[in-house]
Order: sequence, then structure tokens, then C-alpha cells
Amino acid sequence: MNCPMCGSPLGDSDLMCNACGTKRSEMGPAFNNAGGAANSYGSSGNYGNTNNYGNYGNTNNYGNTNNYGNYGNTNNYGNSFGRQNSFGGGAGTREAQRAHRVASSLSTRTMIRLIALLVVIVVAIFGKINSRPVTKDFGDFTATVPSSLKEDNDDLFNDNDGVDSGCYRCSDYYFAYIKYDISEALEGSTGDSLEKLFVSTMDTSLSTGLDNYHKDLLMDNMLRFNFREDGEKYHAIIKGEVHGKAMYMLVTYCTDKNANSKRTKMAKMLDTIKFK
Repeated sequence: MNCPMCGSPLGDSDLMCNACGTKRSEMGPAFNNAGGAANSYGSSGNYGNTNNYGNYGNTNNYGNTNNYGNYGNTNNYGNSFGRQNSFGGGAGTREAQRAHRVASSLSTRTMIRLIALLVVIVVAIFGKINSRPVTKDFGDFTATVPSSLKEDNDDLFNDNDGVDSGCYRCSDYYFAYIKYDISEALEGSTGDSLEKLFVSTMDTSLSTGLDNYHKDLLMDNMLRFNFREDGEKYHAIIKGEVHGKAMYMLVTYCTDKNANSKRTKMAKMLDTIKFK
């Protein structure tokens, strides 16, 4: 190939004519497309070095100033950029993981609270159902008592002289009764006077038969008192009721710590007793 200006020989790798100095870029398209080597921007033309495109990140400081990383050299845009902008596996991922752990912890605590609340609600509902008042038949009489009242083996107020007895228990209190035959005592006496005499006699008897006995109230056919049994303090109410030829001792009691809230319920329960 010869220079179009002076006709001197022109090598494939020459960038200008060695004779007249004409640049290859000025010789026209035919001389600028002579071969890949002559126009290799990376090698012969040193395009990357002359214009610093190869070291784009360093020359223009994009990696440091804009956190794009070594764009020109490595193109690791995803990794370098991710460290600052949370796209890759750097700080962004750590923040996301931390947020996920916090959310999971909150979810766990919330679930525990919900379960605890559900248990409380179920227990409250179950307790309310069990304390629902029902009319129960005790043979000679009926009484309105909590539905959870069940027969119990407690013999604290049992008496072998009675012709019939029973003891029952619920979550709130105990209930017991003893039936005595008073057919002989009824001759010449009224039921009211016998009831008063009965509870007065019980006051005297219990004062010596129970530990730490203390009378709160003795009125008509009702005796209210405190006592201690097996280290536990109790509050009790006794009523004497004459029906037919029998005297019924009706007693209800609870632990003293529950007395303030249960005393009224116990008294009302005794008032619901109706003989057949």
C-alpha cells in the first residue's frame, strides 16, 4: 500500500507516511480500514491508555467519589455499588437480615402474648361456666348452687348421731348438711325456738371442738364464726332449719382469705334452700 499524497510505501501498522508526514486519518476511509491491527483501539491505537478509558474508574475517580467501584477495570458494579446502596451482599443485606430477625422476634413475642391471652380467656369462660348457678336436689330439699359443686369426702362437720348427711365442694366453698331426728323434742316446742336453741348449742359445742374458734355473729337460727383446721383458717355459716320431725344443720364454709368475696354467696346459697 502506498501513500496517496506522495506515493511512498505505507506499512499496515504505520499511523502516518514516513516520507511526507501525512496522517493515516487524513488519507480517507480506504486507508483507515486497512486491518484490525492498524485500528486496534486496545493495542496499536492504545485507545484505552491514551484516553484512559481502561482506567476509567481511576482517572476520573468514579470509584472513590461516586462509589461505583473500579468500573473501568473490573466492572464489579453489583458488588461495589451494593456495599453503599444495599443492592448487593453488603450492608443492605445485613440491614435486611437484622430487620427480618427483629420482625421474627416481634412475631414470636406477639404469638406468645396471644396464646397467653387465649388461655386466660378460656380459663375465665370455663370458670364462669362452672360457677353458673343451678338447682340441685339433695333429697329432702333443693338449693341453688354452683354447677361445679361436687360430692366430697370431707367429714369436718360429720356427726354419727345424724340420720343423714352429705358434704359437697366447689371452687368457691364447701357445703354440708346433717339431718337429726327431733320427733320427741317437738312435743310442746315450736320450730323457731328449737332452731335458736340448736345454733346456741352448736356455738357452745364448736367453741371446744374446733381450733381457734371465734364467733362473729349469733342471731336467731344463724351462727357465723371462724376456726382453724390443719393450719388453714376458715370462715363458716351454720343455720338450723326444722322441717317435719327433723332438724337440719346446714353449714357452708370457705378459706378465710376468700371470705370477703365468698361470704355473701354462701349466705345467699343457704337462703335458696327449699324443703319438699
